[in-house]
Amino acid sequence: MSRLNPLPLVLFAIVALTGCIEATEGPDESAPEALSDYDVTEQAVVDCAERTDTGYTSGNAFAITVVTVDGKPVERETANAFVVMQAAAAADGVNIQIVSGFRTNAEQQRLYNCYVNCNCNNCNLAARPGYSNHQSGHALDLNTSAGGVLSWLNSHGGSFGFARTVPSEDWHWEWWGGGPGGGPCGGEPCSVVGAGGDTLDDSGPCFQAFGPAQYWRQVSGEGNAGGLRWTNAFAAASPSCWARWNLNFAQAGQYGVEVNTGGSWGVWGQTRYTVRHAGADETVTIDQSAIDGWQALGVFQFAEGGEQHVDVFDNYSGTIPADQHIMADAVRVTPWVEPQPDPDPDPVPDPDPVPDPDPEPDPDPVPDPDPVPDPDPVPDPDPTGTDDPLVDDDSPDGNASPNTDKTPGEEATQVQSNGAVTSTCTTAPVGRGVAGTPGAVVLALVGGALIVLRRR
Repeated sequence: MSRLNPLPLVLFAIVALTGCIEATEGPDESAPEALSDYDVTEQAVVDCAERTDTGYTSGNAFAITVVTVDGKPVERETANAFVVMQAAAAADGVNIQIVSGFRTNAEQQRLYNCYVNCNCNNCNLAARPGYSNHQSGHALDLNTSAGGVLSWLNSHGGSFGFARTVPSEDWHWEWWGGGPGGGPCGGEPCSVVGAGGDTLDDSGPCFQAFGPAQYWRQVSGEGNAGGLRWTNAFAAASPSCWARWNLNFAQAGQYGVEVNTGGSWGVWGQTRYTVRHAGADETVTIDQSAIDGWQALGVFQFAEGGEQHVDVFDNYSGTIPADQHIMADAVRVTPWVEPQPDPDPDPVPDPDPVPDPDPEPDPDPVPDPDPVPDPDPVPDPDPTGTDDPLVDDDSPDGNASPNTDKTPGEEATQVQSNGAVTSTCTTAPVGRGVAGTPGAVVLALVGGALIVLRRR
């Protein structure tokens, strides 16, 4: 009689018992399928529209805020950390993608039923509702089967706060805090632009590069902070490679925005930027080769806080020559002050007036000369028209007759027949004698004549 080999029975019992054991925390699904048909141009498409749901840890419920990354629901702060990490990996040429994220209680119940009943989901192992790590919103299944992803995560995941929590599942990574911070969905800002402005470099946490990593090239020793990235302009309706600088302002106001361009890597003359500010989007197209250095995009009104950014895109609707590089390096934000007109120059003061000279003093007045006494008046001539004072023309006999027409004070003079002159008044004013001759002169002449006659 042959002996029964007990090994098959043991194996059967183990399998049977395993099927009856409820799965708890730990491995709760088999490896995710490779996403060979995943569109890498959709990498890191983030929808920050929030919804509130109920998360679970060890059966304990709590409220969580969920957003969408790569088409999968993710707890908001975990999503921000993942997007920052994804951008860093892309800069190294590694494309990390989310395969599975947050699960609701109803979804976990369905997976658990599939596992227990082995009638769906390939009978994959699943934890009972409320006990799956994925219900916390902090657990992500990533595409570690893709080339370079697992190696990069093992080397760098911890720097971004991600850890592999299930040893048997290399695709299962969780985030519970840590990393550089930042991200696009209203989490802790990657950096805050102060009132004095700031410069955001492509090497900093506020920068994100999207699209196929193999088309983003990095150059060391050039650019704003000793490095830059570039890609080529691409003829297409939608962008393939594009980049973003996230902005969070401590103070609302007008700010000038500049980008670092030029050199060998800023070549394309129709480089398109979009500036999101205070809820509005403005598109600006510049020639990156026009300026080797800081080139202005314009002045924009920004709101306080985040959800604002500067994007640059590689696509163009027309024909593009070869080697039209687009440079993504740094963005500089500066508070804008309206230029003031030059003040009018100070007026030239009028020269001090020249004082009037002191007036010349008036000369001492010349005294009036002593008045010249008026000359003695000339007596009026004899009204008779004759010059002979001795003859009265009115005398009928021609002899002199006594002057009876004397006025008071005149001297009456008579000439006697013997030539003597007599006078009836010894003191009288000078009267009239010969016409135009003063009386004293006449008397002197008459006296002289009498003396002459007497001598004869």
